Amino acid sequence: MTTSYLKKNLGYNSKKDYRGEKDEVVSEIKKIISLNSIIISLVISVVVGIIVLFILGPIVSVIAFVVITLILGHFISRYLLNLDLRVFSDSFTNSKALSDKERNEVLNIIEGLSVVAGREVPEFVVVGSDDINGFVVSNLKSNRIFVSKGAVSKLNRVELEGFVSLLMGRIRTGLSISNTYRAFIAGRYKFLPFKLKEKSADLIFEADLAGIGLTKYPPGVVGVIEKALENRDSKTFAQFDNILLFPYLGSKLSLDQRLQLIADL
Repeated sequence: MTTSYLKKNLGYNSKKDYRGEKDEVVSEIKKIISLNSIIISLVISVVVGIIVLFILGPIVSVIAFVVITLILGHFISRYLLNLDLRVFSDSFTNSKALSDKERNEVLNIIEGLSVVAGREVPEFVVVGSDDINGFVVSNLKSNRIFVSKGAVSKLNRVELEGFVSLLMGRIRTGLSISNTYRAFIAGRYKFLPFKLKEKSADLIFEADLAGIGLTKYPPGVVGVIEKALENRDSKTFAQFDNILLFPYLGSKLSLDQRLQLIADL
């Protein structure tokens, strides 16, 4: 995907709502999880049905197969959809990494941008890393924003607002919820046959645009990315590289490409 293609096809529109894009992502997630739930429940039901067949006969076996498939499929689907976001945070967060003043500054920015976006205020979590980075995890009901200590200490107020806006853009477009479920399924349930695909370059850039639309000030985001490129030494985020705001291992749209695109807005 070239930067010229993205410039031509993804214009900067500060008034765009993005709810339709997020609804499409949620529908895709529900479809993938439903398919996986059906496959798992069918396999288990077949095994149980065969056992019941030899013990209680064909009629009871068929009934057992149908009932188990329906009930088990329902509960598996609910379990996968109701993802506990704490699985992404308990091992490395540091609530004492920021002073009360710094924490309140970030919270004020998050609350302000949430009002602009017309969304509920997401939970805020601190990561004790000196890098300028962060990510968002989302399920169908809530969102969690992870911000590094380095982002708060090394960015000025305008840049910090731009940084948070990029994270909020991932919530607005549904990119965060797609990344979260993709990482969860790929990490914990590799055996599942149906998986969510990594989002394309245009959707990554569209999430950036959705964030910039909240502040309407692209230069603030340019400063963030320039400083982020200079502060990329920590391995704190390594396990979450595929959902990071600024991935270390690269993605379908590199950080340099994103910088070029945003600088030209």
